[in-house]
Amino acid sequence: MKKILLAVYVVILFAAAGCSSLDRKNPTDPGAGSNYTGMHYDGSLSDSLQTNISDLAMKGDEVVAIDSASNTVFVYKLDGEVYYIPPMQNVYTSPACIASDGTLIYVTDNDAATDNLNILSVSGSSVSASQKTIAPIVPAQIAANSSYIYAATAGRVYMYDLSTMHNVLSWDGADVAAGTGIFVNISDIKLHSGGQVVVADSSLNRISVFNVSVTSATASVAYKYDLPYAVKGIAVDDNYIYVPSYDGIHKINYYTGAQVLKFADYGEGAGKISSPGPCEVYQGAVFAASGGRIKIFRP
Repeated sequence: MKKILLAVYVVILFAAAGCSSLDRKNPTDPGAGSNYTGMHYDGSLSDSLQTNISDLAMKGDEVVAIDSASNTVFVYKLDGEVYYIPPMQNVYTSPACIASDGTLIYVTDNDAATDNLNILSVSGSSVSASQKTIAPIVPAQIAANSSYIYAATAGRVYMYDLSTMHNVLSWDGADVAAGTGIFVNISDIKLHSGGQVVVADSSLNRISVFNVSVTSATASVAYKYDLPYAVKGIAVDDNYIYVPSYDGIHKINYYTGAQVLKFADYGEGAGKISSPGPCEVYQGAVFAASGGRIKIFRP
């Protein structure tokens, strides 16, 4: 196991102006409403090395992200400090997907046929790494908790025991009696605090929520939402799903699929979101990738 020293950079978070009482849903939304009840733009996380954030995840109160242009993993602390983990020989050269269980960071490598799951332990400005193999697939997206890694190809979800890397469960539409067309192009996978697995499909603009049981080796559809806008990345908290699209970020009810709010559609300065992309949520704050920046929105 190697110890690798990382360079430390400081990023200044720009605080957005405070919201006074406004007769609109978003501070720059020309539509009328009651008092301001939306989300406001609160600056962004960025670094000079970043030009294309291709995936991101939350590691506790830290944001971890992959920049596909520089093949670099970034770890952002919410106080503004950033560490970066460049491509490392015998670890990864072309990071593809990223996830975290709140303690460790999991990164897949596009270039590795074996040992394609890198497990990173970051402490301050140092990182140790170990490798495992997700076989026989090359994941398009991953999610993780302390017991399992969930890996998705375009049309199937696989669940691996992290201690043994044994595939304990996998499913597609046929397996859950929902028809083979439930997945066409899986574009994101997230875990709900209640244990459900949430899957986004960018070809179908669909979000599917699954109940899973390792004991009975089964998965079943709990909810399925076909949305009238483009879907790619999603963020999930206890009661809501957040979906960045071409017309802002949609906040929908986790249990019904009903839209609760749309924000970042007009934006405050640089706060507009105008394309689908990676997204995360932490304590009510939404982090959405936009080019080389991770934009922050708060209530």
